[in-house]
Amino acid sequence: QFDNVDLEQMAGSFIGTKVIQAQGKANLKAQITGSGVSQAALISNLNGQGTLTGQNIIMEGFDLARFARAMNVDNKPGDSVMGLWKTTTKGGTTAFDTMDGAFNMTDGILNIAKLDMDGPTALMKTTGNVNLPQWTLATKHTITAKGEDIPPFTIEVSGPLDNPGETFAQGAIQNYLQQKLTRKLD
Repeated sequence: QFDNVDLEQMAGSFIGTKVIQAQGKANLKAQITGSGVSQAALISNLNGQGTLTGQNIIMEGFDLARFARAMNVDNKPGDSVMGLWKTTTKGGTTAFDTMDGAFNMTDGILNIAKLDMDGPTALMKTTGNVNLPQWTLATKHTITAKGEDIPPFTIEVSGPLDNPGETFAQGAIQNYLQQKLTRKLD
């Protein structure tokens, strides 16, 4: 159990590298068991469950509300996808008042039942899994921009666990291209 710990440092301690830039406090309550004669065997045998909560969180490096506006159907066709991503991630931040999550772990695979982050400008609901034996993640992030006339959209992210920012960027760009294609077909 971790109470009122720095979110960025807690995330980094589990992964071994700095995976997010964030401010805020988090609470982790988990019961996880495992055994094995090697690191690989131990990781593949982790089982348990837990919750993750937090408050006053500021995620640095992206502005979800600005990104949602950029993803809106009113975008001009000439917009560059990479330019879109760069402008919404350059110096941006997203504030969340609360974080509420629940997970279970089976055979080293962390299944995220929910990870809801709610703030004044954006709501992000995450589900998916983190596969520790394969060191990958596969998640879905449904983003709602508050105070905007923009429908919620979902970004699917899959890739290596040690570079989630790049993985998220690729998911966002793929989602953007899919939306553009869908609008053209409609």
